[in-house]
Amino acid sequence: MCRRRLGLIAEEQKYVYDFISWEDADKNIALSNIVFSCLEYCLLVNGDKPNKLLANSIRKREIYLDTNIIFRALGINGPVRERTVLSFLKKCKQAKLKLIISHTTNKEFFDTIDYYVNQIILYPSGNVYSGVYEQISDYSIFSFYDKWREEHPKMSILYFKMYIKSLYGKLVNEYNILGNY
Repeated sequence: MCRRRLGLIAEEQKYVYDFISWEDADKNIALSNIVFSCLEYCLLVNGDKPNKLLANSIRKREIYLDTNIIFRALGINGPVRERTVLSFLKKCKQAKLKLIISHTTNKEFFDTIDYYVNQIILYPSGNVYSGVYEQISDYSIFSFYDKWREEHPKMSILYFKMYIKSLYGKLVNEYNILGNY
């Protein structure tokens, strides 16, 4: 390769290095989102077959699940998001990636559940027809509770909270998720 071409490659490498080392929270978040979207795409497009490329290149990686992913995996944000996230988690498990829920995320998740359960207690829905929550907002914990309440009409909201806790435990066990629960 000629010297001029080598000089261009070195200059391009410097630009990439400078960009990556630039301390900017928004840039870091955007870059992480792009990388994880690419990873999710690679995991999902492979179908049900184990992915040899992923198994060799990312086997020792750890993926920390955040509160939004947990909400989606449990079906709290609707069945479509649940299927998508569970497909992703299945592929992670196939690729033998380490899935982790940090202590902070665990606490945030259950604090969020407590907050919404308290909101439901403070503002009971009364005789609102089924599906109203979906019409006024995105599928949410309120819709999830409304559906659960239809199936468990005589149960108190404390059972709903225990139901979510049991779904959480099942998720952790099924996907071998590590963490401090």
